[in-house]
Amino acid sequence: MKDVSYQLYSSRQFPPLTATLNMLAELGYTQVEGYGGVYDDPAELAAGLKSAGLAMPSGHFSLDMLENDSGKVLEIAAAAGMYAVYCPHIAADLRPTDGPGWRAFGKRVQSAGDAVRNAGLTYGWHNHDFEFRRQGD
Repeated sequence: MKDVSYQLYSSRQFPPLTATLNMLAELGYTQVEGYGGVYDDPAELAAGLKSAGLAMPSGHFSLDMLENDSGKVLEIAAAAGMYAVYCPHIAADLRPTDGPGWRAFGKRVQSAGDAVRNAGLTYGWHNHDFEFRRQGD
């Protein structure tokens, strides 16, 4: 049977993190997926995961952080034991509105992952429904 990860973003309104991690471990989860709201203190995150007996093989990192602070992304990923990093979202007002815009955005997302891939980690984009909507062109 494959391990199932719990996306911690789903519990973003249920702090503290330690209590959430312990609850998930008690429910039988063995893995969780991180997001920006749990990355403030990488050492504390690593300690919480270890204490609860959970792994964090993947995490979501903002496009801004990937582009402007890739060193911090890699520090957090290493502390949490991640092997995969995903860019999860772009705000509605920043989304392209035509084919050329989406192609340029794809190149931007690709480039944002250079440091992650160069560090030997898996990198990807977490798609949503808005990428599949028809554009005027």
